[in-house]
Amino acid sequence: MRTHLITWSQRLAAGGVWIAVAGTFLLIGGLIWDVTIHEGDPSLAAHESVFTIDNPAHVMFLTGIASIVVGIGLFLLAELRGMGAQARGPRVGVLATLAVAFLVLATAGAAAAVQTQLTASTAGTSGGHVHGTTAGASGAPVAHHATFVTTGPGCAPHGNPPTAAQQAAAQQLVDAVKAHWSPSLSPTAAQALGYVPPKSPGKDPTLVHYGNRALAASTTDLMDPAQPQALVYLHLPDGTTRLGGVLFTAPIGQGPCPGGSLTLWHYHHTGATREMIHVWLFDNPSGSFSTGVGGKAGLQVAQRQLEAAIAPAPSPAQR
Repeated sequence: MRTHLITWSQRLAAGGVWIAVAGTFLLIGGLIWDVTIHEGDPSLAAHESVFTIDNPAHVMFLTGIASIVVGIGLFLLAELRGMGAQARGPRVGVLATLAVAFLVLATAGAAAAVQTQLTASTAGTSGGHVHGTTAGASGAPVAHHATFVTTGPGCAPHGNPPTAAQQAAAQQLVDAVKAHWSPSLSPTAAQALGYVPPKSPGKDPTLVHYGNRALAASTTDLMDPAQPQALVYLHLPDGTTRLGGVLFTAPIGQGPCPGGSLTLWHYHHTGATREMIHVWLFDNPSGSFSTGVGGKAGLQVAQRQLEAAIAPAPSPAQR
């Protein structure tokens, strides 16, 4: 019986080691994959936490972590069984403590992942990349969760009326962005400027962010109209794709608010490492700095104004 117990324990220990090794490869592979995804879309850092499972890279490295925990847990269990029921001493106590610690770690990790998804669901958004308000099946705007940050330079909570100087500064920012960026800039031209599409499609079918990898982790010049961290392309109702706005990102709590409460930064998930703010190139019904395009009405306005902005001037004979 003792020999059988030792043999079984040895097999369990070996199995645990191999599971942990496989988990290590999954963890490393998932982290590398996640880095490449974030390089293509700098705004993701404001949309997700490490437990956001809509990101397939997160699923991969979280599976790796779980495998490592399970593998080590099996190894510890095998060691305890191999010692026999009568074993005593500090070694048994240490192994038992480690086994309990790994069990607690696994439970806490699973609970955090579930809580992240439940929070996103009850807030009205999936765990993925969705913005502000989009049009629902009925055409009415559907609200999506965003946490606004009021700790940056010049920031003030919603409800604090901006001063005349702040209103002027907000308008100057919009004017400067429009002066630097034209709706006529094609996605191909954007890529030539260093702005590339995300490697994984986002959840919002109405827009896509072309991120600049060189600016993705910026900590200075956070609101330079000539160098936004991302360009926002809109898929308009008529099937065309136009540059509809720009996106600035900053480390959480560091984004400046030249327009006070008009220019608040936001993020979408607890655990996000960067915050963001949009500046739209059209008269967004939800505001020039809105978290979304303004639903169906916003897309209609965007289509009319963005395409009018790039329409060729009529010839003298047509006037």
